[in-house]
Amino acid sequence: MEIELLYFELCPHYEIALKYLQEVIKEKKLDVPVKVVKIRNDKEAIENRFLGSPTIRINGRDIEPGAQEKEDFSMCCRFYLEGGEVMKFPSKNMVRRAIENAVQEDEKIIKGGVPMAIDPVCKMKVEESKAAATSEYKGNKYYFCAKGCKKAFDQNPEKYLGEEKKGKR
Repeated sequence: MEIELLYFELCPHYEIALKYLQEVIKEKKLDVPVKVVKIRNDKEAIENRFLGSPTIRINGRDIEPGAQEKEDFSMCCRFYLEGGEVMKFPSKNMVRRAIENAVQEDEKIIKGGVPMAIDPVCKMKVEESKAAATSEYKGNKYYFCAKGCKKAFDQNPEKYLGEEKKGKR
């Protein structure tokens, strides 16, 4: 499992999100480090598909349902909607649900041998049969978690394939 927390320097809420992450990881008895990524400018925000601070991703997937389709990447504060309430950071329950879902997904992959690929844009694990989109490039098929990732890939595949050709099947 891979957990990332993305933030910008002046964000007053990323430390709360990090605290919730660490508490849930401990509660679930997981030995998983949190990769803390500081976003420094608009270019990095776009490159990292940064929806605002704080952003949490588990196995490349944003913890907020529906966030994969968003494309408004920028250096801004992030708001989360949960139960009709707008919050400036994800609730501990949102973090818990995302981690539980990731654990279940990882167990399913290990036990069931589900064909998986890595989205070359956001690096999220994608179940091939449930991919939001696919692209063919130089004879290889690539799977995407969202149409926005496919769009970014189609515009410049080499940018995302670079030294590692993840996502190839």
